[in-house]
Amino acid sequence: MAFIDDLALELFLLSPVGVIAVYMTAFVFFQYKKTGTKDIENNLRPGAFPLWRLEL
Repeated sequence: MAFIDDLALELFLLSPVGVIAVYMTAFVFFQYKKTGTKDIENNLRPGAFPLWRLEL
């Protein structure tokens, strides 16, 4: 059985995951500032699917 190193894939996916995490955090912060409600679960929902697809 051959060994397949997926380090390059993991290092590549680190950047999109970081960008999505920062985007989601900023989105929740600005939604809180705009509306004053702490509806965090609904605000994080749009970013959950891309993170799930990246399987992290």
